[in-house]
Amino acid sequence: MEKSSKTVAFIGIMGALVFVVLFLETYVFGVLIPIAPPCFLSISVAITISLFKGKKTMFIGGTILGVCSLIIAFIIGNPAFIFPWISVLPRVFIGVVAYYVSVLIRRFTFNSQKVFVKDYLPYVIGAVFGVITNTVLTLSSLLIFKFIGIETVVATFIAINFPLEVVLSAILVPILINAVNKVRW
Repeated sequence: MEKSSKTVAFIGIMGALVFVVLFLETYVFGVLIPIAPPCFLSISVAITISLFKGKKTMFIGGTILGVCSLIIAFIIGNPAFIFPWISVLPRVFIGVVAYYVSVLIRRFTFNSQKVFVKDYLPYVIGAVFGVITNTVLTLSSLLIFKFIGIETVVATFIAINFPLEVVLSAILVPILINAVNKVRW
């Protein structure tokens, strides 16, 4: 019982962190600088939530990110993300893809003598595929529901958001995962 309560507490703390960081990212990049806001730090935390307990938490990180995105869309007034099929549904799959990609890569790197290849590379590649999943599914949802001004949003996502999210997630997720794993959850 103690172990599951620690897991719930961890997910709650990390979920609150996702909300605060996503709110700041959305406010700074969406209100102060009028571009489509990137979620470069919050997506790293969401992927970390999805990867830290394996199959038990693979849906949780992306779902938390999506729900936080939905709530923040109402607070800040982002018309595209006030619909759950755009803000929540595509993000549910972020952690699932990141988890299965990291498991697949771990199978190939399990016997490696190099610490980076064995301990970090599966998370790096999993994080990159999680961000790719987020970008592809979110943009697809926006295109399917034909939002006005979508060309500008797509251009911003591809030119600014995607590269920023990929690079920072590839750096932060392995660091966060290894830090979380050292804390005996």
